Amino acid sequence: MKKIRSKTNRHGLVRRWIVDVLLLVAVTLGIAAGIFMIMFADTYTTLAERRLKWSHSAASDVYFAQRVQVVGKTLRENEKTAQNGVFTQLAKEYMESFNSKGQLELWIIDAYGNVAATSSGTDCKLESIPGYDTLIASGKDDIIWKGKLNDEPVLVYAVRIFGGNTNFDAAMWYCISMQEFNHQIALTGIVVFCVWLFIVAIAVGSGYFFVASIFKPLREISRVTARIRNGDYAARIDILRHHDEIMQLGDDINEMAEAIGSAEERLLGFVSTVSHELFTPLTSIKGWSETLAETQDIDRETHNRGLSIIVDESVRLSKLVEDLMDYSKLRSNRLVFNKERIDVLAELDDVMFLFQDRAMRDGIALQYTSADFAAPMIADPARVRQVFMNLLDNAFKYTPVGGVVTVITQGDPPQLSQNAAQTQQFSLKPPTCLLVTIKDTGAGVPEEELPQLTERFFKASNAVKGTGIGLSVVSEILRAHDCDLQLHSKLGDGLTITIRFPLLIFTQEQQKGTQND
Repeated sequence: MKKIRSKTNRHGLVRRWIVDVLLLVAVTLGIAAGIFMIMFADTYTTLAERRLKWSHSAASDVYFAQRVQVVGKTLRENEKTAQNGVFTQLAKEYMESFNSKGQLELWIIDAYGNVAATSSGTDCKLESIPGYDTLIASGKDDIIWKGKLNDEPVLVYAVRIFGGNTNFDAAMWYCISMQEFNHQIALTGIVVFCVWLFIVAIAVGSGYFFVASIFKPLREISRVTARIRNGDYAARIDILRHHDEIMQLGDDINEMAEAIGSAEERLLGFVSTVSHELFTPLTSIKGWSETLAETQDIDRETHNRGLSIIVDESVRLSKLVEDLMDYSKLRSNRLVFNKERIDVLAELDDVMFLFQDRAMRDGIALQYTSADFAAPMIADPARVRQVFMNLLDNAFKYTPVGGVVTVITQGDPPQLSQNAAQTQQFSLKPPTCLLVTIKDTGAGVPEEELPQLTERFFKASNAVKGTGIGLSVVSEILRAHDCDLQLHSKLGDGLTITIRFPLLIFTQEQQKGTQND
């Protein structure tokens, strides 16, 4: 099936190239060649006509102009036969001085339509002289006639000697053979056809190699993408011939395959982690539930301890499911934010209060430095608390017993206390942002893994437990509130997370009104 599809694609590409490029080039060149041949033939014919007319004006007018009065008088005083005899003698005298005998044929035709003299000196008796009859019938002074004489193509220029002012229809008949011209036209046509054929051949050859250079890498891309489609994410496209768009496409597909493979591995790890995270508390809940249900004379302390474990594991399961649901809604843009005006520091204070008991239970020192200004912001208070709780929960997970979790808040730009500002004569200005820094003393994260910490399903190489979506949820929530998240860490130096919250800025009058309220 793949083989048939590959052939179809190739034929489709070749067909498109033939129709869109080769046929267009061939037709365009053919039209250009045809126009050239028409112009060439027309130009050649025009030059021949000019040559015939020039021969007449340069020879006959001078000769007959000197004798027109004598001839005119003879034509008036004598009868037509006498007139014709005088004219014939005059024509023969003119032929003796005609200088273009080797280039064209000249006939002088008398009033009876007979050839009185020829430039070749041969007698010519024709019942009908081509061109002359047309000249007499048209009533014009001169005409150009093109046709055949004795099966030879000729071009004739027939002109009345005395114009249309007399009844003596004598004429000069200039004739040039077009056989050489037709031969030249045919030869030129052959040359033009050969040039056209040569150009088309070059177009076909270059086009073939061009199409082949496109088709071969495309076939490789199609083959590799089929492997990727079938789940082989290790397949890679190797196109190293040209640094062009096709190579860039191959690199993009390789990067996509690598990203999909990495995401697939993370998804499998995530499924395994979630299964473990679900299995552990469910096992505890099931075990203690069975113990409490089956034991008749259980003591009060054991009973309370079992209930406490069931509650704690249930809370753990609820948080896990809540994180999964939130992440799913965030990724599909279905999570609704109920934004209102809040004080970010007030929300953080509430979360810090909740974690004080955990810090005592886990044997971890919790240090908190709070700024002494209001931090108004339009946000969803529940989601802001969720951000702080997720980050502090991660910090406690990775901080060993005896370690320290530090939380510091400050304005940006940094704010001085009121006394320090008065001493240093600085004016208090409301901060535009609130910086919240959370630092732990855990094992830290390798620097090369920092950019991936907020990606879905990613877990650091030294992760202890968790699903790997906590920071992803935090990142999505912060992005929805136009907040920045920065991560800094080194192995053995813990992890430092800094959040920049954009604050509402008020004028002095608004601040006074807010304080009065």
